[in-house]
Amino acid sequence: MTQNDNSPLNIRLLYMSYLAFLFFILYGSVNQYTSLGTAPSSFVFEWEKSIPFIEEWTVPYTMIYPMFVLAFLLPQSNQELSLLAWRSLVIILFSVLIFLFFPLAFSFSKPETENFNWFLEAVELVDLPYNQAPSLHVSFSVVLWFSLAKRVKAWWEKALLALLFFTVAISTLFVYQHHFIDVITGALVGFLSCYFIGKKSFNGLARAEELKKALLLLLGSLLAVVLYFHVSFLFGFIFLLLIGWSVWLVFLKHKVW
Repeated sequence: MTQNDNSPLNIRLLYMSYLAFLFFILYGSVNQYTSLGTAPSSFVFEWEKSIPFIEEWTVPYTMIYPMFVLAFLLPQSNQELSLLAWRSLVIILFSVLIFLFFPLAFSFSKPETENFNWFLEAVELVDLPYNQAPSLHVSFSVVLWFSLAKRVKAWWEKALLALLFFTVAISTLFVYQHHFIDVITGALVGFLSCYFIGKKSFNGLARAEELKKALLLLLGSLLAVVLYFHVSFLFGFIFLLLIGWSVWLVFLKHKVW
């Protein structure tokens, strides 16, 4: 396997599934953990109180999800897939650690909406208002732009992509999911991950069997974290072990040091 070979579709799908599942487990676990402690403070500028809630901005807010899928499904070289996967991993792990040790809460209440109340209610079921800074919505907007911009050649196509992801990023303000500090720090994390994980580096990709095993480990970690919250804190050690094992299988085992 060389860096310029085209990555197989099944490998891209498995990487996408692994990273999405990892994000879901870590993001949700830290959110739940924070909710059980003392309510965290908020960091909000006075001028932000004048930002209106605009329910139509829910549409660009949700665009991050299909764009994430698209970034992995589009044909790309092994090097491009490696960069996308590593950058995604870094922003997830780094942000989750910040959420855990320096939690912030969103301080505005969402009004009732006419057309998108179903979506906001669904969001509130799975996304407590604690994982704020840095905004992973914004970090992923940066990482996905760097990935997808390579697939288009014309400058105006790159500009349209940039406009799309900029809209996704600022939508977090208008649907009352994030404060301004979350957007700025999210962009910073995204740009730094793209800078330090440069295109000149190439790390090997995991095999399909390793990715499938890592997904099973994540499934086990999901069970472990549920038992951690409802049975005993000892399951927390099993949770961390399974998460670490899966990351080693998919990433660290194939790192070119």
